This record gives sequence, structure tokens and C-alpha cells, in this order.
Amino acid sequence: MIGMLIRLLFGENKHQHDKPEENDLNEPLQECQQNIEVSRYLELSNCQVFYSEDYSFRTPDEVLKYIAYKTIIWVDYKNYLLGFSNKKRTLLFKAANIKNFEIENILPARGNGCSYLAIRLLHEGRQIQLSISGPKDFDIYAEEIFNMTGIEVVFAPEYYDC
Repeated sequence: MIGMLIRLLFGENKHQHDKPEENDLNEPLQECQQNIEVSRYLELSNCQVFYSEDYSFRTPDEVLKYIAYKTIIWVDYKNYLLGFSNKKRTLLFKAANIKNFEIENILPARGNGCSYLAIRLLHEGRQIQLSISGPKDFDIYAEEIFNMTGIEVVFAPEYYDC
């Protein structure tokens, strides 16, 4: 409900689609032109990586060697980049442009519930969804994400999936 209110107040991002990757074969992925150096990474459960027209890239070869069958969040301290990647795609951001990470838990009730991991951009104020998983799945990574990136992780108020 809170998530729905936020979307009503701030609007949907017309360039972002919350759909599984296997259905987005026609969505163009940019090629990353920078030399990526993965300084640190955190392996997450095997969750999807959302599409964003502005921030979606084909996963660079430099990042692929860190991915087994899971999703990773990684930082490149040399280039001040942050990525959220799986084998197909990467959401790539300049770390200095990120205000915080946000975890939103929708608890099971009539529906199954879920959890969203997102970032809020500093200057635009836009929220970009990174991924979706089961309820509270991202909670266990909050401290590690903060320790690795230095970027605050906030929790949105929980509500039930009614």
C-alpha cells in the first residue's frame, strides 16, 4: 500500500519495467565503454535485475567472471561506479549520484508478499528498482551493502499484501 502511494505521489518511471528478463529480449542494452574494475562484490540470491532505459547495460566481461548463477551487487572504487548484475544485464550507476538504497517489504497475507530493492538518486530524487524477491529476502544484506558501498540502506514501512 505504501509502495502504491509512493508510486501515485511520485509517478511511475516510464523507462523502467518490472518484468522478468526472459520477456525483454527486444529491449536494447547499452554497451559499457568504461574499463570496469570490480573492487568488491556481494553475492545475492538468484533474483532478477530490472530494466531501466537509462541505466541498463549488457553485463561487462569484467563483471561476468564474478557471477556464477547468482546476482551480484558490486563497486568499482577506481571509477566510482556501482553495479547490480546478473549474466544478462547490469544496472550501472555513478556511486556519487546515489542517495540511498531502499528495501521495501510487502508481507504475505492474501498475496504471497515480496521485497523490493531500490536506489534513490541524489539529484533527480528518482527511485530506481533494482530487483524483487521474497518477503524480507534483502534484509540480510543491508549491513553488508552499507559496509561495501558506504551508502545508507533504509527500510520503507512494511505492509501486508492484501
